[in-house]
Amino acid sequence: MSPDAREMARRALQRVSTEPPTDGVHVVVQPTGAPLRPAYESKGGEATGNGRELVTESALEIVPRGGTFRVPRGAIVTPGAREAAERREIRLVDHGGRIAQPRGRHLRVALGADHGGFALKRELLASVRELGHTALDLGARDENPVDYPDFARAVAEAVASGQCDFGICVDAAGIGSAIAANKVPGVRAAPCNDVALARSAREHNHANVLALGAKFVTRSVAHDIVRAFLGTAEGDERHARRVAKIEALERRYARRPDLQATDAGVGAVAHEALEAILTEVARQLLDHGIEPVSPWGSTTVQVELAIDRVRAVLDAGACRIGCSPCASPKLDGLASYLDHTLLKADATVAEIDKLCAEALQLRVASVCVNGAWVKRCAEILAGSGVLVCSVVGFPLGATASEVKAFEARRAIEDGACEIDMVQNVGALKSGFDDFVERDVALVVETCRRMGARSKVILETALLTEAEKVRACEIAVRAGADFVKTSTGFSRGGATVANVELMRRTVGPRVGVKAAGGIRDQAGAKALIDAGATRIGASASVTIVRGSVGRVEGY
Repeated sequence: MSPDAREMARRALQRVSTEPPTDGVHVVVQPTGAPLRPAYESKGGEATGNGRELVTESALEIVPRGGTFRVPRGAIVTPGAREAAERREIRLVDHGGRIAQPRGRHLRVALGADHGGFALKRELLASVRELGHTALDLGARDENPVDYPDFARAVAEAVASGQCDFGICVDAAGIGSAIAANKVPGVRAAPCNDVALARSAREHNHANVLALGAKFVTRSVAHDIVRAFLGTAEGDERHARRVAKIEALERRYARRPDLQATDAGVGAVAHEALEAILTEVARQLLDHGIEPVSPWGSTTVQVELAIDRVRAVLDAGACRIGCSPCASPKLDGLASYLDHTLLKADATVAEIDKLCAEALQLRVASVCVNGAWVKRCAEILAGSGVLVCSVVGFPLGATASEVKAFEARRAIEDGACEIDMVQNVGALKSGFDDFVERDVALVVETCRRMGARSKVILETALLTEAEKVRACEIAVRAGADFVKTSTGFSRGGATVANVELMRRTVGPRVGVKAAGGIRDQAGAKALIDAGATRIGASASVTIVRGSVGRVEGY
C-alpha cells in the first residue's frame, strides 16, 4: 500500500461509524500505539490527564479550587467540564502550557496564506496576538509561489478538529480559499471585504473561518475585519435554526461519497474512491467489533479489492462498499453492536457527559438519548465515529404523525444520525394498518431525506405473535432500516423468541435491534445469535467487559 493510501487508512479508522457487512473485501488490521485512558495524575494544585480521552466534569473533582488542570494533547473538554472549571476557578491549560479557556475569553486562531496573502497574513498574526489570542501560523513561510488550497485546507482542518477556535485564510481574492475551506466538514468559511460582512458572517451564519483577499482590502480594513470577526458572538435561535439546516445538508451528503473508478485500468482506483472505500472498510471492521492486539494509536490496514466487482456495484448506483472478513476468523466483539442508552427522565448533564465518555472508551455504535441532549452529545462525539441516536414519539408512540416527523427532523438537525420511533401501538391493535404505515413512513422519509437511519419500535410485550408479524411487515413496507423490540419502559423487553420472529419476518436486509432488559454479556450474545444486529442497553459497560453488578434501567 502506498504512503498516501496508508495515510487515508489512518484517517478512515479515525472517523468510522457502523454499517452492516456484505461480501467483497479482505482486510487485515494490525493496530499499535497509545491507548484511550481516562486516567489522571494529581500533584499539588495541579492534575494532568493521561493518554487520549474525554475530559468530563468528574475529571476535575481532584483539582482544588483555583488549581490547574493540564489538558492532554488531542483530548476533548466537554461543555460541562468547562462550566465546572469556570465555577471553581480552575485553569484549563493545554499541552504547551497555554490557557485553554472557552470562546469569548482566549481564542486559538489558525492563519494560513498563499504567496499572494503572505505579507497581510504576517501583519494579521501580530494583530491577533495583540487582541490577546493565540495565533497559529500554518504558512506560507515566504512569497514563493504556492497553491492556496493547501493552506486553506490546513486552516480548515485545524478548526474542524478543535485544535483552533477560528481560522483566517488569505489569498489574492479570498474566494478560492473560502471554497477550499468549505470542503472540510464542520467548517463555515466566509469571504469578507468589510466589517459589516464579518459581523454578519459570525452572527447570522456562525462562520468559523474568515477568508480575506489581499488585493481587495487595505491593511487597516483587514485588521478591523479580523477584530469584528473574532469579537462578534453567534446569533440567536433564529439564526441557529438556519445554520442547523446547513449542517444537516453537510451530514447528509458526507454520508454519500461519490465513488468513481478511474479509466486507468481494472486495477486502478481514483484517490477519492480509495479513501471512501478505506473509510467504509474501517467502518465495517469496527462494526464487527475487532479488538486491538495492543492499544490504539497508528494502524496499518491491508486491503484486497476485487475492483471489477466494485465497479459493477458503483455503476449500479451504490454509495457504500461493504466488506467481510473472508477467510479471517469471525470477529465477536460486542461494543460495535451497542447503542449505549440513557433515556430516563431525571438524567443529568453529568450523566450525559459520562455516557459519552463511556461510549468513546468502549467504541460503541452510538449513544441513544432524548432529543434535548442530542446537540450536546453530537458536540462531544464529533469526529469520533460514535453516532448519536435519538427517540421519537417516546415512549408511548401515541403522538401525531406530524409531531413525530418534526421531532425526527429537529433531532437530525441537532446532530442525530439515527432515529428510534415508537409505532402507534393502539392503532396497530385496532387493525388500522394503513394509518400505522403512514405514521412510520412520514418519519422514515424525514430520516431518508436528511441522511439518517430509521428504527421502528414495536413494543413486542404488548403485541400478539400475529401483531408482531404485521408490525414488522408494515415497517418494511414503509422503508425502515431497522425494527426494534421495545422501549424499555413497558412491561417486557427483548427476548430471543421475539428477535428470531422479527428476523424471520423482515429477512436479511433490514436490521433488528433488541432493547429492554439486556443486562449482561450472555444475554446480549444470545440475542445477536438469534438475529439482532444492534443492542440497545444502559448496561453497555457491563456487557462489554463481562463484569457483574447492579445495573440501572434506561
